[in-house]
Amino acid sequence: MRGHPHRPPGNVVFTFVAASCAFFPQHFADIPGHLALTLAAGLLAWMVCMAPGLVRSQEPQRLAVARALNAAVQLARTPNDGPAHAPASRAAALAAAQAWRTVSLIRAHHPERRALALLLARAEAGSADPRELARWARLLRGTAPLPDLLPPRPGADQVAGASTASSAAWSRPRRGGPLKRCHVRWPSVLRPGSHLLLLNARVAVGCTLAGWASTALGVGRPYWAVVAAASIFQSNLALTWRRALDRVFGNFVGLALFAALLPITRTGSLALVLAVLFFQVATEATISRGYWLGQVCIVQMSLLMPQFAYAQSASELLTDRALDTLTGCALGLLVAIAIADRRAVDRAESAQAAVNASHAAAARLISKPSTPDLADLVHARCRLTSALAELREAAEVTSGEWWQRALPHERIAAAEHESRQMLTLLAVSLSVDQRR
Repeated sequence: MRGHPHRPPGNVVFTFVAASCAFFPQHFADIPGHLALTLAAGLLAWMVCMAPGLVRSQEPQRLAVARALNAAVQLARTPNDGPAHAPASRAAALAAAQAWRTVSLIRAHHPERRALALLLARAEAGSADPRELARWARLLRGTAPLPDLLPPRPGADQVAGASTASSAAWSRPRRGGPLKRCHVRWPSVLRPGSHLLLLNARVAVGCTLAGWASTALGVGRPYWAVVAAASIFQSNLALTWRRALDRVFGNFVGLALFAALLPITRTGSLALVLAVLFFQVATEATISRGYWLGQVCIVQMSLLMPQFAYAQSASELLTDRALDTLTGCALGLLVAIAIADRRAVDRAESAQAAVNASHAAAARLISKPSTPDLADLVHARCRLTSALAELREAAEVTSGEWWQRALPHERIAAAEHESRQMLTLLAVSLSVDQRR
């Protein structure tokens, strides 16, 4: 669960299903039917989402590379000494990392894999004209064939794509020996000092207290309070506070909209079905753009879907939703404040040390008199990108926590700047290697 202010947390759906099942008594004989219906709905949703792949199987990879090219264009057009350069540089690095990860999912000998990897390497190298990068991005969003920047080499291996913080890296044999794999250290709940351990402790305690409090208040749907508490927890206290405000504001706007639409939705089954379908589509369209805006639509579905069973009291629904939202968010914030992260700065400093070590290893590889091996270049890039992503995440987590000693912002910014310059050199070396 990342600490992005507009990204929906990943644990909410599981929490909603578990909590709703816990607070609604069921007969054991009904469970197989419910599971079968859930699996059938999931299969239908999967088929709908995957249907475009029958026509354009590489569309996600093309879109990811197009976003990376547009981010590189924005970075190239941003003055180096301006205040917008650092955010543009981070955005370009993140878009490139996501694109590399997506391209690495294409099978090794697919013709588009090499072309997409070449486009990414050219964008990261910084040698292409921004207008050319923008033109390539437009081509990727259409149906035009991919530009082949280099002529094919007889008997040459295809570009496998430099892996980043979440890919397994190079897959072809090395020219000089066994392959050196790039193993990415994923954030683990069980790893000592992991911020995910503390985050999950906050979720567990906050959801438990929210469920107990809602039950004690006599609210008819305590699972709403549990979900409200689970949904506000982010990677640090500042983002948790912002998410709580978005949750409360979006829910109360949604309650007002539900009350306004009540005369229409109570006219018949067709109006109810059309309203649920509309707000389902609206939720998917808005949740990634603004959490509070998505909550306005989610509230409509939460209050309208129970009406399929029988017409329920509108005043009871509105009261239960308002109380559960306030209870869950208030207790979630109190738990986030009480369970403080005291090791955030230590993790940031350890991540900075890892970035410095990866940067030094890459610098030694680039400075060799002989031409570096292609697999070594990819491994160095993967290691540095992974360490850089972990540093950025650790710094963002630390910046939003309280009761912390000062974070060395200057040293972290310098390490990030030098590492991005090294990534550019590695991208240039990768691009040059493919010409041979």
